[in-house]
Amino acid sequence: MKRIGLLVLIFMQLLVHSQDLIILRNGDILNCKITKTDSLSVYYTIRKNDRKIDSFIEKNEIRSYQITGIADSIPDIHAASRNRNIQQVVLDTTVYVKRVTKWINLITYSQKYGIHANGWEIQGYGYFLKNDSKWILPITYGIEDFKINPDYFSQSGYQSARMNYYMVGISPLRKLNDYLYVNIGLQFLLGSESLVDYYGNGSTNEIFGIAPSQGFMFIPKSKIGICIGVGVQEKLLTSAFYQNDIGLKLEIGLKF
Repeated sequence: MKRIGLLVLIFMQLLVHSQDLIILRNGDILNCKITKTDSLSVYYTIRKNDRKIDSFIEKNEIRSYQITGIADSIPDIHAASRNRNIQQVVLDTTVYVKRVTKWINLITYSQKYGIHANGWEIQGYGYFLKNDSKWILPITYGIEDFKINPDYFSQSGYQSARMNYYMVGISPLRKLNDYLYVNIGLQFLLGSESLVDYYGNGSTNEIFGIAPSQGFMFIPKSKIGICIGVGVQEKLLTSAFYQNDIGLKLEIGLKF
């Protein structure tokens, strides 16, 4: 009987000193003994320099927490842990993160280097940034200008050419972390071109096309800051002298 009593005492001591974990959203891990939870907070006890410290953490600061031990002794614990077996329970607390939405503006300048043409673009972005969403669908607007490479244009059979078009489309951003985004765009082109051949004959044609793009953007977390982007752009057109292109886009701008 004495041996049984000693084993029970050792077993209870192990339970008392068993460690629970609280994993915070910033990556920190807290070894402690969870004593209670409610709808807003997790209460815990830690020992520091032979002192017992009782404290709590709000659930919107916690990614998850795990409990080891007899959960019946802890009030308000999730029902899945209410049994007398020593077990580990992991409870996700992402639902306690407060939803934050704010409006973001970007103005950027881009330098474009294509196989058949080089140019520049000034573009604006406006979007709602939600802390619980990975996808962003901004409103975009801008102007661009480019110059066809002389060697490429000389093969067209025209003396001069001028192109005017409008672009409309989407340019969604996929959030990878707090700073880095994937930028995937698809623009539709609609306009006209004015052509003059080597005999002096002029003509005007309607043009259509698409301009896909893929790249990465660094956007700072601060309210105001410098954003940087790099990507690849393509063009496919019904133009008589400029049918396709692919090239590099370097982008820099201001977030405000």
